[in-house]
Amino acid sequence: MYDFLIVGAGLYGATFARLATDAGAKCLVVDKRPHVGGLCYSERREGIDCHRYGPHIFHTSDPEVWAFVNRFADWDQYHHTAKAKVDGTFYSWPLNLMTMGQVFGIWETGRVAMRDFEPEPGETFEAFCLRTIGPTLYGMFYKHYTRKMWGIHPRRLPASIAARLPVRHTFDDRYFRDRWQAVPADGWGTFFERLLSGIPVWLNSDGLMAGTKWVVWSGSIDGFFGCKHGRLPYRTLKIQSKWVDGDYQGAAWVTHPGKDVPYTRTVEHKFLNIRQADSGRSFVTIETPAAKCTFLPEPMYPIPTQENLALYQKYREEAGKLENVVIGGRLGSYRYQNMDATIREAMDAWKNYREL
Repeated sequence: MYDFLIVGAGLYGATFARLATDAGAKCLVVDKRPHVGGLCYSERREGIDCHRYGPHIFHTSDPEVWAFVNRFADWDQYHHTAKAKVDGTFYSWPLNLMTMGQVFGIWETGRVAMRDFEPEPGETFEAFCLRTIGPTLYGMFYKHYTRKMWGIHPRRLPASIAARLPVRHTFDDRYFRDRWQAVPADGWGTFFERLLSGIPVWLNSDGLMAGTKWVVWSGSIDGFFGCKHGRLPYRTLKIQSKWVDGDYQGAAWVTHPGKDVPYTRTVEHKFLNIRQADSGRSFVTIETPAAKCTFLPEPMYPIPTQENLALYQKYREEAGKLENVVIGGRLGSYRYQNMDATIREAMDAWKNYREL
């Protein structure tokens, strides 16, 4: 008999399983996919780490989380930068002084039309952008991208989504400012194999809940309850892949915020690791947001409208009444969160269990 049935071999489930196993518990991990790692999974092909479900870059300022992941990988430093392509022109991204110079011809600190504000109560994505960065930057970089990404008008989205996007008042074009930023030297596939080493894992399986003392569920919270109150809406991605000779775009990540193309991002995977950047061939993916698609029918991005969050709260209240069940992770919490936050959530869940 197992102490824990852990549904989902992504970051949340695998972290919980590792911590519980290290403490002497007996765990069984199940996942419906044919591989571990969830959406973080990557595979080495022609010497390049190909991120199957979009690029995953680890960054954190949490020393406990950083120490934990270092148990399972050697890490190559990687400070993520990107470019934005609008009407055939490439711009520095995220927004910084270089972008301002390219758009307005203004290169001086203090003369830039950028502001730091916290969202106001009930403020929408569009209202927040217009108030903080103004109509020109909003129209060029946010308005159409947001409609493509979420499938709804920015007026229906909360300002919190826009507030996540970095705005720099210097020429610093790094996407993140965390203390540690890196990618696993041997790829995410190997990282998860080491993370789950010695733990039984059933792939291509939803598992059985009978015969375990506790269930740790990192699938969708509405799915756990059979969608009895209705299905929580998500967006997913249509991902088209191809190999090219030489370089394709010369950068790991180019965002496409214009309305002239349906896709939002092109990724050249070899530039996610400096050791692979000189590869003769290149693996490229083109990402197009969708409500659902045949390639990736599972949910990826929760849509945090007021109505959807109210529906999530119904499920959260039911989850709070359950005994011997832990629900968490990206799908269990119905929020988009960074990898280090997911690991921290699993660490805290294990700590709470130990304190029962």
